[in-house]
Order: sequence, then C-alpha cells, then structure tokens
Amino acid sequence: MDMPTPLRVLIAEAAPEGAYDVLRELRRAGLVPFAQVVSTAAELDQLLGLMPWHVLIAAAELPGLGPAVAVQAVCARGLDVPLIALGRTAGEGPAVEAMRAGAREYLFRDRLDRLGPAVQREMAAADDRRARREKLLEPGQPRSIDALASALRHELSNPLSAVMSNLAYLREELTALRERGQVPTEAQWRDLDEAAADAMESAQRLRDLVGGLSAFAAGE
Repeated sequence: MDMPTPLRVLIAEAAPEGAYDVLRELRRAGLVPFAQVVSTAAELDQLLGLMPWHVLIAAAELPGLGPAVAVQAVCARGLDVPLIALGRTAGEGPAVEAMRAGAREYLFRDRLDRLGPAVQREMAAADDRRARREKLLEPGQPRSIDALASALRHELSNPLSAVMSNLAYLREELTALRERGQVPTEAQWRDLDEAAADAMESAQRLRDLVGGLSAFAAGE
C-alpha cells in the first residue's frame, strides 16, 4: 500500500534519544514522518484530540504511560490508532503483557530495523478496518441491528473458530507429551509453534474487528 505523506506519528518516550532512534528507522524504511513526542498520559490525550494520527509508537516501560494507558487513551476517544510498543526487557513476558494490553506489535530496541515493516503492516490493517466500516455505511447497505449482527457473526466466526481449534490442538498435544513425560522433538516443536502462530494471527484479527467496531460506534 502507499504510505501517507507525511506519516503522522505519535511517539511516547521519556528521552529524546529514543525518539531520534524511531525517526531514523522510519526514514530508513522510506517513510516521511511528521512526529510529536509525548511523555505523559495528559500530553497524549491532548495531541490525540488535536489531529488524526496514523500510528502510535510507545516505550513499553514509560512510567505512567505504558501500553495499557496508551491504548485506553486511544479507545476513550473512539479512535483507531495502532500502537507499536518498544521494549528493552528480554523474554516473552513483557511482550505478552503489552499485546494483552492492546499493542498491535511489540519490538525490541535492538531490532528497530523491524519498525518500518511493522508500521506498514499496521497501516495496511487499519486501512482494511476502515474499508469494512465504510462498506457498512454504503448506500443500500442494510442498517438494521439484525443486519449488523449478521455481518458481525460472519466476520467473527472464522477467526474465532481458528483460535479455538488451534488452542484445542495445543492443549491436546501438550497434555499428551506431559503424560508420557516426553520432550517435544524438533518437528513437534515446529507444529506447536505453527499452531500458536495461527492462533495469535486469528486473535489479532478478532482484536482488529473489535477495534473497528469501537471507531465505528464513535462515528455514529
């Protein structure tokens, strides 16, 4: 997809150096950012109300403005601004915590080369959500609650089924391995990892749909 020029970016950072690193990587990826830097929840809320923003890139460990607070500020205004969290802490725990809070992506500071592609992915996903909302508002589209409910059932059922089936497979396989006292082979690890990745992708799809509903409701 064509990236908007300029790309309006909110950066939540405690130190200027962190924002400089973000801007450098965005430019390296061929993007043209127009950025504002915030360090408190109040500053973030003020700028969210100032103009439309394409993406929010935030330090996961920023005191008083972690992923949960940032996502809450975005949702409180009924906006669809994807959050990409940047973390310094190694291990899966901080990443899982950030994703549960509502971050779309979690990147480590030492792998900022992934930031440009992540922004492009999230912009494409946001465009997809926007297109679905606009489709619901097209002339001739049924506006009744029943029609909307039917459309939502269709949109939600496939990713929800994928999440449930992959989780059921993971539980079954892990239970069997535990009961046999076995360590997974390399092939089994690959199968388990693929199932987990599929479940996460489908869960992301569900979250995108719910996020789109929030923005749709705010625009009603």
